[in-house]
Amino acid sequence: MNIQLGWIPVERTVSLDGDVEATDAITIDVRLLPILDPATLGELLREELAAAGWTRREDGALDRTFGRATATLPPGDATITLAIEAGTQVNVQATESGAAPEDDAAAQDAIGARAQRTAERKLAAASRAARGALERKNAAELLEVEPALRKDVDDAIRAATKRALERRAASLGDVESVAERTTEDGYELTIAVRT
Repeated sequence: MNIQLGWIPVERTVSLDGDVEATDAITIDVRLLPILDPATLGELLREELAAAGWTRREDGALDRTFGRATATLPPGDATITLAIEAGTQVNVQATESGAAPEDDAAAQDAIGARAQRTAERKLAAASRAARGALERKNAAELLEVEPALRKDVDDAIRAATKRALERRAASLGDVESVAERTTEDGYELTIAVRT
């Protein structure tokens, strides 16, 4: 029998909380045919996006929400970023037990330090797992709303291109007619100009 006189059982529990956030994004480069100067083309595109429900901010950027994601076209840029953020909180607990001399605070604190290290490892593992889950959720939501964003952008590009072609045609002479149609192969625009 092993009896240690003056020793006491020591149990220390440490609870830790942590916030986990994940931000994910995709980008779409917007390219217009060089029909007019880049500044004019950019403004035509921005006007079409605004007409489609995009909000113009004070700094000139355009935003639109798709589900929980926000699409942003910065001023003077041709790249739209569709970003989504998510967050959660993780909670872990670790308990360490042992025995220490009744009058040895350092030995008792060592048991508490072991519990702290164990809780920190658990918190790191729980945070990695939660971040992975948030990233998977973000990716799924981005993939779900991306088609709606692409449709908005494609429609705005088509409308801006049409307006640019009409302006360009008007600079060449009198526009006699404008005909447009959609076929299996895509969109067609015919502008007849008398020079």
